[in-house]
Amino acid sequence: PAGLETERALAMWLFSKNHTPAAFEDFHDLEIHALRNDFGFLTLPLLVDAPEALSPEKAGLDTVQAFSIGECFARQSFSESNRTVLAVQGGGEPMNVCNHRHYSANSFILAHNYERLLADPGHSCYRSTLRRLDLSTMSHNTCTFDAREQINAGRVRAFTSDRQGLAQPPDPVGYLLISSRVDDVVVVGYDCAAAYDEVITRFARFWVLCGAHAVFIVDRISATQPVGTTWHWTLDNRDGRLTHKVGKTQNLVVRRGDAGMKLFHVGPGEFAGPVYGFLHDWYSPEPAQMGEGTDGTGIGYTVRDPEQRTDCTMVHAIGMGTFGGTASWHLRKSDDRSIVLDGAPEAERVSWRLEIDDESAPALSVVNETAGKAYTMFPSSSGRWEFTVKDR
Repeated sequence: PAGLETERALAMWLFSKNHTPAAFEDFHDLEIHALRNDFGFLTLPLLVDAPEALSPEKAGLDTVQAFSIGECFARQSFSESNRTVLAVQGGGEPMNVCNHRHYSANSFILAHNYERLLADPGHSCYRSTLRRLDLSTMSHNTCTFDAREQINAGRVRAFTSDRQGLAQPPDPVGYLLISSRVDDVVVVGYDCAAAYDEVITRFARFWVLCGAHAVFIVDRISATQPVGTTWHWTLDNRDGRLTHKVGKTQNLVVRRGDAGMKLFHVGPGEFAGPVYGFLHDWYSPEPAQMGEGTDGTGIGYTVRDPEQRTDCTMVHAIGMGTFGGTASWHLRKSDDRSIVLDGAPEAERVSWRLEIDDESAPALSVVNETAGKAYTMFPSSSGRWEFTVKDR
């Protein structure tokens, strides 16, 4: 089929891009995690009949791709000049395979200038006592509520009681609200309340990627009783090259290589940390293997809301840039529902404003103040959200 041939050609492009000309000078016997790329032994016989490589641009792939399993990947382009990649683990259709997921619903990875800044922990050997920590909600870039971790995200499709077949797949842990792009603004949203117990009735998280250097994260949370929310952040220190500090204005400044970010928590609460965790690049069934992270390869920070609430809207803003340009980012609030993030991450100044409507009309707007363009997203009658240019 034509679709399968396109996939084969794309796979050949990915192999050529990442593994030639020195494809066989390294080992390729371990499973991989978190925006790393490798190939397995089945690749070798398939290379004999490999098609000509086809790039994503020539294949006409969208730069925002949401998959039925609940994963979404967003970038500005597939070219070498692309600065930023956002990878989201949301909710999707039921899983029809006997495979587990981590308790990572509404978590995400953020890479800039070829450096992972916010990372997924991956996981170690299945027989390791660390595996429970690797799976934990607290090890991912998502939320817990009064120490409530996700309980449904990791369920697998079980066998029937007589072991003669597969039972029905478990219910999804959430659903897609939006994955859309207009100009250089990308919006991704999921509601993953179903990953928690029945107390949490809404955990809608929206990522608004503004160009290559700014991200707003908007969380809308509802519960049947007052709960305290904790936001968890996992940073990539797999090779000891990370620098991190909490700024005087309650922002987290992170740098790796020639990339950096400044993370702002827009609300009550303060950054607490660091906590030394684990980040694994490869999986092996044996302990203490290459690619398995040691203590401190993952750096954790948290922010806890000092109030317990039944309804909560909270914003985080991230400015990214070069090592030096990261310091230029500043955030200001003109009022409770308007937030401006501006900076000069690579010499040229950029400025973005996020506007949040109240619950009676729950729309979000983002304004490129440098270019003078505005965009809005709002819920439709179908339950999905729409994203469009806004008249000013």
